[in-house]
Amino acid sequence: MDRWKSAQAVELLGKGSAQKPETPVVSSAVGGFMHPQNFARWWSFYAKRNGLEGYTLHQLRHTFATVMVASGVDMVTAADLMGHSDTAMLAKVYAHLVPENATRAVAAVGGVLFGGKETPVVPFAALAKGA
Repeated sequence: MDRWKSAQAVELLGKGSAQKPETPVVSSAVGGFMHPQNFARWWSFYAKRNGLEGYTLHQLRHTFATVMVASGVDMVTAADLMGHSDTAMLAKVYAHLVPENATRAVAAVGGVLFGGKETPVVPFAALAKGA
């Protein structure tokens, strides 16, 4: 975010505007809030130019969240980056999409307890299901 804010500050200065603490991340050319129709028009142009036609910004938001969860980003950080005040929504909507996370978590604990990731450890939920 710091790199973007720095780049944005340079861009705005080049247009005769100064970046302020309240300048939105996605802003108009002069640092104000961008009208939703203008943002949609920009997205349409960008998507067409970059082979993303047919994808909505909301779908990309879901993809962003899913990739974070699948990559092992902790829920607090992921929720913050998504703009959620807590992890409840993220956990409810995305966490179940990546069942490998439970296996990775248990393997990490097993590695600490038994000295190496080679130690096979089965998640408790899998044991309850008869795995």
